[in-house]
Amino acid sequence: MMPAIHGQGDGTRDGLLRPMTPYDAVIFDCDGTLVDTAAAHYRALADALALHGVVLEPTLYHARTGISLSSLLVELRATGVPAFDEMAVVTEHERRYRELLPVVTEIAAVAAIARPRAGVSHWPSPPAGGATSSSRRCAPPACIPLSTLL
Repeated sequence: MMPAIHGQGDGTRDGLLRPMTPYDAVIFDCDGTLVDTAAAHYRALADALALHGVVLEPTLYHARTGISLSSLLVELRATGVPAFDEMAVVTEHERRYRELLPVVTEIAAVAAIARPRAGVSHWPSPPAGGATSSSRRCAPPACIPLSTLL
């Protein structure tokens, strides 16, 4: 059973998210949940595609936030953009994204739940963990302490 999350609009006055008990652990997705990575991913991908003469429109990218990079590139190809080397784009995206990691910021309401549970391994404070499909070298710094718990 998935626990409900209390927050603004459910009678709490401070708007903070509060997981309902009981639960055994809390796992946070990093990209877009624990940290705001959308702008950095967009900029990295737009820069990588520009090297191949492809313009990545922000509306196209943001409408597909959450799908895998490979799926996004397949959909992008279908729009009739100039041909590009997918592996080169993926490699350049990763390189550029690593450069942009310092500008990635945590999402405070979620971090407030995760931070006190990092490193905890027993009730009454269930442990927290972070999950990401990114390679470890591309994981935002705020996610690394949590991801080591899994």
